[in-house]
Amino acid sequence: MPQLSTIVIILLACATKLNANNSNDEGSLESFETSKSGFADYQSEIETKIRLLEHEIAIKDKEINITKSFEEMIAVIAALRPEMLKTYPTYCLPDGKSAGTHSIQLSDKTIEVICDADTARHGWIIIQRRINDDVNFDRSMDEYKDGFGNLENSFFIGLRNLYALLSVQQHELFIALESLSNGTRYARYNNFQIANENARFKLLSLGDYEGTTRDGLRDSLGKNFIAYDSSKRTDEKTTSNGWWIDEGLNGIGSNLNAISSQWNTWPVVFKSVKMMIRPIMKTNRSCEAKEEPKKGQDIMTRVYNWFKL
Repeated sequence: MPQLSTIVIILLACATKLNANNSNDEGSLESFETSKSGFADYQSEIETKIRLLEHEIAIKDKEINITKSFEEMIAVIAALRPEMLKTYPTYCLPDGKSAGTHSIQLSDKTIEVICDADTARHGWIIIQRRINDDVNFDRSMDEYKDGFGNLENSFFIGLRNLYALLSVQQHELFIALESLSNGTRYARYNNFQIANENARFKLLSLGDYEGTTRDGLRDSLGKNFIAYDSSKRTDEKTTSNGWWIDEGLNGIGSNLNAISSQWNTWPVVFKSVKMMIRPIMKTNRSCEAKEEPKKGQDIMTRVYNWFKL
């Protein structure tokens, strides 16, 4: 690009000189003075055009360099994806492979997870899904701790795995609900936290709520995750499906693991339910489309915006 700018400037200067020589050869002193005045105006105009051209060339050169750097950055991030997943294990990176099954390394094991890029844009990992009755959610507490079901169908990720994922950093929770009449609603919380196994996976935090259905999970805040365990006959006998409730059944109104999933009576019967988590990068929690980067925008700003989704 700098070479192109130099060539353009030289050609314009040569054209200007040639025009001046032709004017000198054509005539009288009066003609020369007139030509001299016109030449000054013409020279000023040319200089202005040259400056504008140099400016445009500089902008184009910068845009090309930024695009090239951005593409190189994406390639580097894709190459480092396995290591980044160890640091941010629930972050389903938007590298063209964010949807589908991925292996995630936890502190003590590797697990398979499903990344979702369609429901609320990129970056979500599904922790619970019910799309038919093929998988029974009437399980013991041990089964709820370890997880059950089929990742391609209905499943629960397991409380031990969920705690390991959430303990890395702050996460948001997205709950997608679909009625039998294909109506859809959602609930979203920006600080989803649970306690460890010794504290019975208590629901510690939800953060702020937003959505198109009721704030159904709020009644479960501060409750332990319990399920009826027929083999141990413990005091955990209040429900046959695991959820964050107490012995008085407070919180059961949002039990998506119940025999018939429920969310404060809307709807009475669900066609499908889905719970997803996503780490909050730079305290961002917006799922709306981002603006396109402006021309000449700093490369690190573009990468930051790309990560925010």
